[in-house]
Amino acid sequence: MEIYVSKKRKHFSVPKDLLVYYSGYFGRRLDPSIEKQEADRDQFLLEDDADDFGLIVDYIYRGAVINALPEYGDVLKVERCISFIKLTGKLEIGEAASVIYPALKTILARNATSADPTALVTSQLIRIAFETIPTRNNVLELLARATLPETLKPRGGNYANELEVCDAFAAESWRQFQAVRENLQLSFPLSNHKKKTFI
Repeated sequence: MEIYVSKKRKHFSVPKDLLVYYSGYFGRRLDPSIEKQEADRDQFLLEDDADDFGLIVDYIYRGAVINALPEYGDVLKVERCISFIKLTGKLEIGEAASVIYPALKTILARNATSADPTALVTSQLIRIAFETIPTRNNVLELLARATLPETLKPRGGNYANELEVCDAFAAESWRQFQAVRENLQLSFPLSNHKKKTFI
């Protein structure tokens, strides 16, 4: 299947059966019950980012996990993560969001001592992630651990509004908090130490 992405119409060629298997969006558009000329027609995602779609193609082919996003500043990298998560939501392939985990973890760890803990883990990122990505995904676990009270107390961060509005965020935060209370060893992403135990 030929797919053209962004206003520049960057071309991707992906087997139709893989698109249908992984993506609910393409599953509906390429349904065999649709008239043949519709189901076999080239697909256009002209409002979307070609680099983001390229990551999805990597996921479809290899379940690829990238080590880093292109060399932007950290704020722009987080904006790129948000853009990518939105595209996974549009294409109904939210589990593909796991490909940004290594990059997001690196960004958050690098900014762990920031005076403003909400500068990168914004309300927008939390809401989009928890409304789009399936539960028990490593990206959601990372965001929940990054916003635990134990992490934010020294820097005054507060995500009370998100906890009240976003049930999924509240549930994952509680799960991570329980793990801390049970005195489990966590590979804590926002610390200079490899492991940290909270009591």
